[in-house]
Amino acid sequence: MFFDTYIRRRFVLGYICRLDETSPIGSRANASAVLLGQSQQPHTLGMLVGVIGELGERDCPEKALVCYSQEQLGVTPLGPADVGRRNYYSRRSGLMQIETFRVTAFDGEPRSTDFLAEPDWFPFNQLPTDRLCRDDRQCITSALLGQQRYYLFHRETYPDGTSGHALVSIA
Repeated sequence: MFFDTYIRRRFVLGYICRLDETSPIGSRANASAVLLGQSQQPHTLGMLVGVIGELGERDCPEKALVCYSQEQLGVTPLGPADVGRRNYYSRRSGLMQIETFRVTAFDGEPRSTDFLAEPDWFPFNQLPTDRLCRDDRQCITSALLGQQRYYLFHRETYPDGTSGHALVSIA
């Protein structure tokens, strides 16, 4: 991709899902619930998030997702599926990229940690969108459905005086 040369920071994001067991075998099963926890990180404190962590220059996103999932939730993803990228641009910070994965099989029992508190399963059709980050509200649906999407966000100030990343395009 064109932007890859200019990326300053890379992250991995994983949504751990339970599948609807009534879906026919071999079909593209939809997520029936997603595991989210309350972020304990300063910039997203209290928001519901999936597993997220920064990637080093040579890190493999799938392997990093396994490590972050074990550290943040106490579970080990099995066969994460790539569901796209989110690119964020601002004049001051440059380009940041989040590689996003959907996990439908894992080992272990979710537990609270210093990163994600009170993890819980949220039915896909009843997500508490008011407790999700702004960009997650726009991107989570395609990720849970396993649809490959590429998003581009640009930093801007909103009418309510807060700032964030506004969606510019989807591919």
